[in-house]
Amino acid sequence: MKTLLDDAEHWLSRAEETRTIAEIMTDVEARRIMFDIAEGYDRLAERAVERTGRRKTDMLQ
Repeated sequence: MKTLLDDAEHWLSRAEETRTIAEIMTDVEARRIMFDIAEGYDRLAERAVERTGRRKTDMLQ
């Protein structure tokens, strides 16, 4: 059974959404925090790939 933690596509989508929001923010510190959060989502996606054995190229298809 696939769990949310193993869903790399979900985490990559969240990272993209977070970066989109960060790009329109005017507060420098808030913007930096949002980009840090996006990087965390990227790391969660990497971990999901490691757990499931799926490569990123598999997810892009």
